[in-house]
Amino acid sequence: MATSIGSYTAHQLAGYRATLVAGDPLERYSRRADYEKRRRNVIETRRPISQLTDKLDPKKTLYPPELHFGLALTQDELLAYANKHGLVEEDYPDDPLDVFSCRYPVMMCLRELTDDSTVYIAPPFVPGTVRPIMVALYSNYTRSKQKLVDEDEREVLDIIRDELNLEGQPALWYWDAGNPW
Repeated sequence: MATSIGSYTAHQLAGYRATLVAGDPLERYSRRADYEKRRRNVIETRRPISQLTDKLDPKKTLYPPELHFGLALTQDELLAYANKHGLVEEDYPDDPLDVFSCRYPVMMCLRELTDDSTVYIAPPFVPGTVRPIMVALYSNYTRSKQKLVDEDEREVLDIIRDELNLEGQPALWYWDAGNPW
């Protein structure tokens, strides 16, 4: 007697399982094309922006994605700043893990220079940039409590630009890299 589940025989179920494992080449191509389309859409819609829209403001939209306001740079630039100021262990000056170990000392150094205790290091989503990192002043969730007066904000940003050699770079809103949106 043949084994069956419902109206399907074992032979039919084995064929179904083989289809699930092997997959239809057209279906795999279609899934890859859908993935590429979603990826391009994310890259296009997550570019840094200069003004926060109502859709991204937590006071006007329920649970918007998190964005950080500040200046982006590469981890190599952050590590160069840390090396210049002796914030990295001298035994391993090119160790990529030094980027993680130097973020806190760099943040504390920038806080001291700017007299602003809200400056922090965040992981931004910056399409096309290898290993991005940013110095942020606040996020869209903390803006109402941490935003400085415009004149003071410009002064803090100028100090950070001077310290990190980011002359002429505008402060923008960057999507949080850990955000699943």
